[in-house]
Amino acid sequence: MNVVKADVENCSYGIILYDNVYKDYSPKGKNILTLAISQGYDHWKEYEEEYLKGKKTAYKKEKEGMAYILIKRAEKALLPGLSKTNEIMEIGFSLTNMRYTGNYRCAVYGRDQTLDNSMPRRMPITTPIKNLYLARAWTQPGGGYGGVIGSGLMCFAEIMKYW
Repeated sequence: MNVVKADVENCSYGIILYDNVYKDYSPKGKNILTLAISQGYDHWKEYEEEYLKGKKTAYKKEKEGMAYILIKRAEKALLPGLSKTNEIMEIGFSLTNMRYTGNYRCAVYGRDQTLDNSMPRRMPITTPIKNLYLARAWTQPGGGYGGVIGSGLMCFAEIMKYW
C-alpha cells in the first residue's frame, strides 16, 4: 500500500546502473544512476490541472522532495555520499510520464501489468495490414524502458524477414 499512497519513505525502490549492462552508456568517467519506484496515480491527481496549464511549481516541489528522500535512503542503504557526487538530476514522476507518453492516468508500462495482459497476451508487433508494424509499450513484450527497447528490436527483426 506504500506505493498507492506515494509513501517514498517506506516503499520499495530499485537502483539501476545501466553502465553494468552497456559499458559505454555514460560519458567516460561518469555513471548514470536511476532510483526507481512505482506509484499509483491518485497522489498526483491534485497537481494535474495546474500542470497541464503550465503551472508546475507545486508539482516540481513535490517531486523534488520525493527525489531527495530516495537519495537519502539510497545513501543510507548502499551508496554513502551519493548526494555529494551528483552533478545532474532529472526527476520524473507520473505527470512527467504523462507529458511524454500521453498514457491514461500516467501509466508507465502502457496497459495494466497483469497476468491477463502479459507477454503472450499483449498486442503483437504484426498487424493484418501489410507493412504496418507496432513497436511500443502496449505491444509485446511489454512496457517500460527495457520492454520498449525489446519491442523495437522484435519489430526490426520482423521487418528484416521481408527486406
